[in-house]
Amino acid sequence: MLVAAVMAISLAVAVSVYGVHSTPGIRLAIANLPGLIVAAWASTLVGEGILFYSICVLANWAFYYYLAKGAIALHKRLKSS
Repeated sequence: MLVAAVMAISLAVAVSVYGVHSTPGIRLAIANLPGLIVAAWASTLVGEGILFYSICVLANWAFYYYLAKGAIALHKRLKSS
């Protein structure tokens, strides 16, 4: 959860300092892509602001958590066979 929060906060800082179309902004947007998609969709329903980044953190956490969990399960399956 901490990594997802740090990624969203660093995206907000990079976008405000360097701009959206800068190299740091684009790289962080790609790393935050699952959360950005969900947060952009949700922000059309409830508005922008701190809620946008909160949804981004939760979506990124869920995505990367289940990605890691799937990788561990695949590793165990391949190791046992």
